[in-house]
Amino acid sequence: MVFASDKSKIFGLDDIMVHNAKEDYISQLPDAVLSSILANLTVTDAVRTRILSRSWKRLFSAMPALNFSCLDMYGVYCDDHEWGVLLASGQLEGILSSCFNLKLLALRLCKLPYKLRISGSVTFVVFWSCGGVEEIGLQAANLRKLESELFNKARFFFSFVPVLEDVIIHPLKDDIVSYVFDDLARDLPAQVKSLTIKLVPSQVNYFPTEMKMFRNLRLLSLILVSTHDCFDIVKLSPLLGACPLLQYLGLVVTTPRTKRNGKGSRGPPLSPTCHTELKEVIFCGFDGTGSEIEFVLYILRSAITLEQMCLSRGYSCYLGCDKWENNLDVPFSGRQRNSIQKKLNGQAISSKAEVIIQ
Repeated sequence: MVFASDKSKIFGLDDIMVHNAKEDYISQLPDAVLSSILANLTVTDAVRTRILSRSWKRLFSAMPALNFSCLDMYGVYCDDHEWGVLLASGQLEGILSSCFNLKLLALRLCKLPYKLRISGSVTFVVFWSCGGVEEIGLQAANLRKLESELFNKARFFFSFVPVLEDVIIHPLKDDIVSYVFDDLARDLPAQVKSLTIKLVPSQVNYFPTEMKMFRNLRLLSLILVSTHDCFDIVKLSPLLGACPLLQYLGLVVTTPRTKRNGKGSRGPPLSPTCHTELKEVIFCGFDGTGSEIEFVLYILRSAITLEQMCLSRGYSCYLGCDKWENNLDVPFSGRQRNSIQKKLNGQAISSKAEVIIQ
């Protein structure tokens, strides 16, 4: 950042008049321009601008986004025990109380205090590779989207989030999986209609024996990220029974084909369970293995109001913070498509069901 007092040195204007040199040219820029400058600074540098003048203090309070990031502050990633950003109890709450126009709060690679309270005008909150915190209270009247990727099991208290609609969870440790399908399912506010869960396939083994009901969930997206563990997708079937009002199921599988169960489930065949609301299923990363066919047949035989099922080899994988990675795989050959269609033909219980193979 360059201030007026430095401009004579930059441009070599040694004879510049004193009163002109003292004039604050930057502060004369429109607030929209100054806000865009602040938005590209680290939080540390943005906070420092508050001492420049009253107008700069007001500008910081009006910032629409705050990004606490180890990458911004140090330029390197940290492991589990070397956090880039350390936030003491009360520090974040103090900052939020002074930001009346905040829309996005992103905490990345942060060591957080044991208890944390999120409040104010924020509409989108992201926890990315954070740890330390065990209790997160949400008291944000405008919060619409929550994304959580934590190293330890932290319980969310949805104290006052009347417009929260979209929740994204990525358990980084296996012991967090049981919390997602137990306490989180129980505590999730009724108005939340969309839930995205990002798992590695081995974490399916940590599903609780009896899942709590996601009673009001309308949209469920499951992202199974690449891993070297063998995976049987049939193990996901109990999850559908825990979502009685589910209307849309999105499934993305990025697991290498060599690690997928190609022979079908080793247990007894899945018994159809009546799903009265499920209307659309999109299965990306589908390869037509035995277990995948068995899972698709289970849905076709169970979803009595199903309207469309789309099976695609390509996929878009969610990376976090509204960023996606597109992978356009080789489409099925005519012979492969015909083989899959033959196995699925006539299996749908719904007369409206249309199966699309891409």
